[in-house]
Amino acid sequence: MSTQRPDPIRLKPDTYRFHLDMPTRFGDLDIRGHINNVSIVQYCEDVRVAFQMEVVGREIYIAESPLRVVVAQMTLHFVSEGFFPDPIDAGVGIARIGNTSYMLAVGLFQRGSCIATQETSMVYVGANGP
Repeated sequence: MSTQRPDPIRLKPDTYRFHLDMPTRFGDLDIRGHINNVSIVQYCEDVRVAFQMEVVGREIYIAESPLRVVVAQMTLHFVSEGFFPDPIDAGVGIARIGNTSYMLAVGLFQRGSCIATQETSMVYVGANGP
């Protein structure tokens, strides 16, 4: 993970293989009239979950499952402001695969322009740990 600015390739919607269109909500706005930072994190979570359910299946989200996936770390870059009522085109892809973990890369876009990127380290957890 990096705290540096995102790689310019990450700022392009066609970088991501999986996309989810999401409506924005008036309740996501802050006092300045743009989508607040907590809502940006939630949009990233929504597309990550949709992607993982598509690729891996629902089982990783069932508490009783012998194998689950948990968030270990995330880095979020705010690139530009997002606004209501424009929808969000959220893209996600696998950035890295390790032995017990993998990293997902997310990009959020409005009108083709990037408003945020996020990297999330996901760890497989079984009964005896990672």
